[in-house]
Amino acid sequence: MSSSYLPATTDSIAQALEAKAPSEAISILYRILENPSSSSEALRIKEQAITNQTDLLRQENRAEDLRNLLTQLRPFFNLIPKAKTTKIVRSIIDAVAKVPGTSDLQISLCKDMVQWTHAEKRTFLRRLVEAKLAYLLMESKEYSEALSLLSGLIKEVRRLDDKLLLEKAPFLFEKDNSIVGVSHCLPLVFVVVSELKHQTPRESFHCTQKTTTVRQSS
Repeated sequence: MSSSYLPATTDSIAQALEAKAPSEAISILYRILENPSSSSEALRIKEQAITNQTDLLRQENRAEDLRNLLTQLRPFFNLIPKAKTTKIVRSIIDAVAKVPGTSDLQISLCKDMVQWTHAEKRTFLRRLVEAKLAYLLMESKEYSEALSLLSGLIKEVRRLDDKLLLEKAPFLFEKDNSIVGVSHCLPLVFVVVSELKHQTPRESFHCTQKTTTVRQSS
C-alpha cells in the first residue's frame, strides 16, 4: 500500500476504474481511503471507494485483505452514521463468505467485530454480528459455543422486542408459516436453540434445510 494518499474525488475513483490490472485498482482505492479529509464529499467518495474495494478484493479471493480492510476502517466508522457502518460491515463480512475455504476466517472475523462493537457500544450491530457468528458456529458444528451465544442473544432480543434486528438479518431468516402460523421471517437459528433445549440425546434438528445429529452430554 502506498504511503501517499490520493484526493477523495470522483477523478480518483475514475482512475481506479480505468486501471489495467486489479492490483493497480486496489492500490489506488487504498490511497483514496488514506486521505485524511472528513468533509461530507470526501466521506461520500470514500464510501464509494470502500464498495469498489470490497468487490475487487472478493473477485480476487483476497479474504485476509478484506478482513484487514474492515480493521483499517474502524476510525472511518466514527465519522459516518451508524446505519452506514452496519451496511459496510455486513457487506465486507458477506464478501469474505463468498471466498471459498474461509469458514475459520469468517468465525475469527466475526469474533473480532463482536469485541469491537462491545467496546464501541454499537449494540444493534453487535447483535447482528453475534447472530451471524452463531450461524457460522452451527455450520462448523461448534454447537456448545453457538448455543451459549444464542441463548444470551435470544434473551436480549426478546426482552427488548427487537423487531428491527429480525428484519435486518436476512442471512438467518426464512419464510416458515408452519412454525408461527403467520407469514413473516423467522430466524431459524433461534428455532434450533429451542429444539435443542427440548430434545433428548441423539435426536436430530434441522437448520437451513440441513439435518445434523447432535449428541448432548449428560
